[in-house]
Amino acid sequence: MAFKLDSDVTKKIAGFGDGPACFNCEMTNEGGNVVSFDPIYQFSKEEIEKRIEEVLITVM
Repeated sequence: MAFKLDSDVTKKIAGFGDGPACFNCEMTNEGGNVVSFDPIYQFSKEEIEKRIEEVLITVM
């Protein structure tokens, strides 16, 4: 996914409740400046992966 960096997306962006979304990663790769805040980040990678597996069918 490519983002066109103009206007608001060139500003510093705070993402709240981002969870495992790829917005931060993709914007950062395109030169954006995003800081994500989400309570999920208190858990380890393994704990997050386990929870995703547990709810994947329901969420999809």
